[in-house]
Amino acid sequence: MFRATSGAVRRFSSAANMRQATKYVETVRAGPGRPTPPMLESERAAIERAAIAANLWYKLTWFGAIPFTFISAAVIFANLEHQHLDETNYVAYPYLNWHLGPFPFGNGLRSLFWNDNNNYNPALAELLKKEAESVASSPTIPTGLKTAFVNYPTYE
Repeated sequence: MFRATSGAVRRFSSAANMRQATKYVETVRAGPGRPTPPMLESERAAIERAAIAANLWYKLTWFGAIPFTFISAAVIFANLEHQHLDETNYVAYPYLNWHLGPFPFGNGLRSLFWNDNNNYNPALAELLKKEAESVASSPTIPTGLKTAFVNYPTYE
């Protein structure tokens, strides 16, 4: 019904040609005792360039990136003592520390991401200082701080 006219179909149409194709495929596959296919010079050059590039990135990682990480960590830890908040330059803007009610965690005045080392609020600092003094003077923990609110501005 269909005539095998194209070269590829005609080449592998008979059983004898199919056996030749199978032998060719078996010789192409690399394996123990089997010959590897001939490699083109461009493929060999590409493999050599890839090996050179891999060696370069290996050396850059071990002799560049890793020592740089340790050196930068040492510099950062050496300068940590200079990283403190200057409380004299604090400007109390009206939109700072404005919330509608107490937070359900902690003492109710600090947000979940509050950091005493970085966030400074003079009113809150004064309130916490009073709480620390009252805790030191009495054996019971004061509960007034849980209901106290700090500088809630009214927007009308």
